[in-house]
Amino acid sequence: MLWMHFFDSGVTLRLPTGPLIFAIGDSKTVAVNAGYIGYPPVLLNLLFTETGQSWYELVPRGALYGGTVLNFKNSIIAGALDTYTDIPTYILANWGVNDIDSEGTTQAAFEANYGYVLDALHAKWPNAKIYLMRPWWVTTPESQILMNAMDDTWIPNILSTRGDFAFLGPDERIFLENGDNGATLTDDGCHPNAAGYQATAAAWLSVLPV
Repeated sequence: MLWMHFFDSGVTLRLPTGPLIFAIGDSKTVAVNAGYIGYPPVLLNLLFTETGQSWYELVPRGALYGGTVLNFKNSIIAGALDTYTDIPTYILANWGVNDIDSEGTTQAAFEANYGYVLDALHAKWPNAKIYLMRPWWVTTPESQILMNAMDDTWIPNILSTRGDFAFLGPDERIFLENGDNGATLTDDGCHPNAAGYQATAAAWLSVLPV
């Protein structure tokens, strides 16, 4: 299986009962830097505070170093979703960094691949609500143009025919860029640091209907 899940052994991320979140994406979701476990455990705590109910994470986390929407599509085709038996309430997706930096990625391919992924997730879990992060990272001027097009046009296009189950998520250009080109909330202009994962969790909470 292509998906990876890294977590601190002292933190329980899933138990048999209670609503579930399913985090999918690239290395931002994996938690690429040593010592980090990503935003999901933080978000679970925020959801508990907000709702008074214990929330859990569906594992393994659907995330891959260097992952793209096409990688995830191919994993689905290979049967990766078949291994999951529990049902998430929310599916939180974050792709785009590697898709833009993958040679030959086009708007049409990105929208088609993402659309395939969303439709497959909806077919498996018809009652789950799916939210799509709008990604940001420090990049070249040329890629910056594509990134803005992805966030402002490509992702909304994908959602335009799936409005009953898939929705816009937070915008990293606002909360992760943070007015200082990511100096405070990332280690490298892309991957969140500990404070960045706190901010990411809070941003996800802000769009969830809880």
